[in-house]
Amino acid sequence: MVETTALARRTEVQSIRVRGRDEIDEYADRLSKQSAAPATERAYATDLAHWQAYAESAGFDGSALPVDPEALRRYITVMAKEGLSVSTIRRRCAAIGREHKDNDIMSPTKHPRVSKVLRGLSRERTVSATKKTALTPEIVIVAVMDPRTSVRDRALLLFGLCSAMRRSEIAAVKWKEVVENEHGVAVRVRRSKADKLGRGASVGLRRIADVPRACPVHALLAWKQQQRSDPDDLVFDLSDDTIAQIAKRAAKLAGRDPDEYGAHSLRSGFATNAAEAGVPMEIWMKHTRHASHSAALGYAQSADAMTNAAAIAMSDALRKAAKKAGRHAEVSVEEE
Repeated sequence: MVETTALARRTEVQSIRVRGRDEIDEYADRLSKQSAAPATERAYATDLAHWQAYAESAGFDGSALPVDPEALRRYITVMAKEGLSVSTIRRRCAAIGREHKDNDIMSPTKHPRVSKVLRGLSRERTVSATKKTALTPEIVIVAVMDPRTSVRDRALLLFGLCSAMRRSEIAAVKWKEVVENEHGVAVRVRRSKADKLGRGASVGLRRIADVPRACPVHALLAWKQQQRSDPDDLVFDLSDDTIAQIAKRAAKLAGRDPDEYGAHSLRSGFATNAAEAGVPMEIWMKHTRHASHSAALGYAQSADAMTNAAAIAMSDALRKAAKKAGRHAEVSVEEE
């Protein structure tokens, strides 16, 4: 056995093959492009296109750098007047800021007049904002059973509620990451807000065989059959706004005020149901993948992936809601 000395180890490190500068730079650029999630890259590209369209309508070149802080300030104000969310406005500013950073130019988002209007907007919206209401199993079932709800929307509503995924996660799932098993399907989440390093996680959607109309697996496979998809296709190739609109439409079908609901209402509905069912927070947090208890508490507005008690509680709640809704429908038919 040859003893490895510190000097030998240093010599070994120094003997790494020297590569060409072009090869190194090309690899560094490739790594840099992977620093943000694909969904984030797509969002930034869309945001820059929106800025450039605004600039063109305002009579100047939106692709020219640096962007005038006053022009950006007016752009923020126009978006605020149109009712866009603070998060959307900040993300569009971030896209513009990153474009400057990538070109080694000082970002106009750092200008005091820009940062002040952003802070003022956040303060104004915070004062008037109300927390989005949870979409409960009872509300989702009403929408799912309504004949006006499409196959895609049924799948999206049940998938979103039972997976407790964030909007960005739902939009990023591909069919090859949905794997059937004896209990239902396991969905691989490649990257999430709380998983910056992209370690990934699995989320279980349990099959409700005795009540197919309430079954997320049944709805998902029906959508897959209609979509005629390839493994690399997105399960739901939808924007954040479209997902939110589907959630609002579900609330309206159930006779609720759609303005009180949004895309996160599905994730909130899972946490709320788990809390009301008495599932310990430590258990259902494994399913929702919250990074902290304080964040998880914000979603619970009331007090192994496939065997998670919270997932089972959601299946039980959907089954109960579907059977109850079915009985009401039968009574209505008899009365007519």
